Amino acid sequence: MPRWRFGSLLAPIIGFAGVVAAWELIVRVFGVSPLILPAPSRIAVELYALSDRMAMHAAVTVTEAFCGLMIGASSAVTMAVLMTLLPIVRRTIFPLLVASQVVPSVVFAPILLVWFGYGMISKILIAAIICFFPIVVNTAHGLTAVQPELLELAGTVGANNVRVLHRIRLPNAMPYFVTSLKPATTLAMIGAVVGEFIGGSAGLGSLIVLYIRFLNMPAMFATVVVLVVVGIGLYAVIESIGLSSIGWYRKSLRMEKTW
Repeated sequence: MPRWRFGSLLAPIIGFAGVVAAWELIVRVFGVSPLILPAPSRIAVELYALSDRMAMHAAVTVTEAFCGLMIGASSAVTMAVLMTLLPIVRRTIFPLLVASQVVPSVVFAPILLVWFGYGMISKILIAAIICFFPIVVNTAHGLTAVQPELLELAGTVGANNVRVLHRIRLPNAMPYFVTSLKPATTLAMIGAVVGEFIGGSAGLGSLIVLYIRFLNMPAMFATVVVLVVVGIGLYAVIESIGLSSIGWYRKSLRMEKTW
């Protein structure tokens, strides 16, 4: 492992270990009740005891967040392309998208739960709605932020709008799209958990609500730990896929020599 990479990993590990050690020390020295703040050791014991149950519910939350992200991303890219190719669509739809952000996206959660029930479909749609806006805004900006010289050159060789979209606009928008996937991934996790908070019998969000209801704070904190780990893992996977897709897409374009 390169020295710089080892150093970048060592600093957060030391910081995390210091916070956990201080947390454990404060709880033990001051005798804090587990109902207020359980010690990390108590949380670890609870996490081990509930590992099978946690894994099952984590799989549900990850599935909801991932499917919601895929639906939201594909819908956002489609909308961004339409707004780029059809100015009337941009003038009509974009103000509505901006206006929709005035209302918190979680407000739509109860409505979707009423329409689609308390199953996985409603949680997926909530995640898709929440992550839709940042992707469509960034992708549309990438599609339009093209050097005018490239568009003029494409016009001189007779390229139509579809060819310009494929050869110029999409490659230019790929970094913007990949960048927007990073916050969208966390938003998709938030959407899935919020849907589970409001109504649901499966998923990490429903477990948190259940444990709080019975004042089982160690189990609740253990669920939060699993949620953090799962969220970071999903973020890392999406980021690696996005970064690799940029290189693959641009490499495939370099293989085509003609318009």
